[in-house]
Amino acid sequence: ARFLWTAYDLQPDTLYQVVVALGPDVASAQQPAFLGRAWGPVGFRTAGGTSPLRIGVLSDASFGDEGTIALVQQMAAADLDFVLHAGDVVDETDSARDPFDSYAHKFFAVFEPLLTRMPVYTVPGNHDYDNDIRLDGSPFYYRAFPPFPDPSFLGQEAAERNQFYAFARNGVQFVMLDTQVLFGVPGREQQERWLAERMQDPRFENTIAVLHVAPFSSSSVH
Repeated sequence: ARFLWTAYDLQPDTLYQVVVALGPDVASAQQPAFLGRAWGPVGFRTAGGTSPLRIGVLSDASFGDEGTIALVQQMAAADLDFVLHAGDVVDETDSARDPFDSYAHKFFAVFEPLLTRMPVYTVPGNHDYDNDIRLDGSPFYYRAFPPFPDPSFLGQEAAERNQFYAFARNGVQFVMLDTQVLFGVPGREQQERWLAERMQDPRFENTIAVLHVAPFSSSSVH
């Protein structure tokens, strides 16, 4: 199966709805299913270029609990451009559940009101590397969020997965970092070289970094 995509004359700062279909040809294409039902329409807003950005930010929303559900619903109603998720996407796999099922119920189902309307950009947190949320020895995070290299950000492809990456909106650069490289996860030198390159990019006067482990904390535990 392959994605069938057609888009004509998209206008800036405009909300669109599309239907995703999979199949070997147009005649037999069908909507993909999720938890036993079709996806339905998916919305997205094209970049406006100059209008102020409205961004949602959250972190550690990893259990799919009632508080997370309520927050996601508030964000979905707030006319945001996108959401930044600062890590710990799914904390653990419950007994008798595999990582596919855990992500389906704790992330994709819970975040559906956002995922069907806007991008949700993630970074890995410490619990995203836990042993009980891995598949074949690798964090399931990287199965759920495959890399999307942007040729305008040189060096992004070197990560080989979305451990760190960048994107830009309205002239602002967002760098998405993996702080677990400070605690033994491979990739620290690679990320530091890449980050230095990003900070020297003359196209951006403003850069926003998104990372899981805060530089400062008031907690005696962390």
